[in-house]
Amino acid sequence: MKFIALAIPLLVLASCCPFSLFSDTRTGAEPDIDKVCKPLVNKMAPGLQLDGELKVMGDWAFFLGDTVNDAGEAVIPAGAVSSDSVVLMCKLKGKWQVVDFGIGISDAYYIGWYEEHDLPEGLLEP
Repeated sequence: MKFIALAIPLLVLASCCPFSLFSDTRTGAEPDIDKVCKPLVNKMAPGLQLDGELKVMGDWAFFLGDTVNDAGEAVIPAGAVSSDSVVLMCKLKGKWQVVDFGIGISDAYYIGWYEEHDLPEGLLEP
């Protein structure tokens, strides 16, 4: 029970984070995940990085993967319930910005994002 109680503050902090701090000034078609998400990951899971798949549809991008160490091994961040991580990004005024995210999440964390953000159909599908 102590482990689950630690996960809740991590997710609450993630929900309150000022997303505009995490942006990519590139104007390319695809966001640079490392650049866009590095400040976010450093804050939520210090010493770890993201590894996974990126899907881009128009001005929207969805990352689905894991928090990993330098050896590429999946690692559960302190206070989290898993290594699963998701990041939703949108290109605003030519810059990719994090719109929503979950680090060390449980299943279906992003299930409501279609309605919340009016996303293109299929963006959140593997």
